Amino acid sequence: MGVLIGLLFGAPSVFPLFPFFSHRPLSQGLVIAAIILGPLLFACGFGLWRWQMRNTVVEFACDGDSLQFRKAWRDSAETQAVSDVAKVWGRRSRNYGLWYRVLFRDGTQAALSCNDLPNAKVFADWLYSRSQERRAAEAGTRSLA
Repeated sequence: MGVLIGLLFGAPSVFPLFPFFSHRPLSQGLVIAAIILGPLLFACGFGLWRWQMRNTVVEFACDGDSLQFRKAWRDSAETQAVSDVAKVWGRRSRNYGLWYRVLFRDGTQAALSCNDLPNAKVFADWLYSRSQERRAAEAGTRSLA
């Protein structure tokens, strides 16, 4: 996907280099600008896509008390306690389908894609119900104090 985004941004600046896309003579400045801007825009598009997908979870496991997951482009797995889940919310995007974001108390985020992980929806619903139960319990103890 990143390559396609890079091509989308980078290719239009390279098109004037090919005579079948343009019917006018090419100036030297246009050729130099296209050679410089094409790869630069390609790299920016690819970098933007990779930055956007930095929290995507590619593997996860849960034993009921802790959540162990590995994010894209990382070798090591992270472990967080299920009790540290602060918020779980879902979002449907036109291009990527249904996503669930998990926000932990320390500010760490994890994104679960229902397209890539077969049991992401069930797991996110379970996490959401656990966080709601914990919130209700915390609200009950605050009202008693």
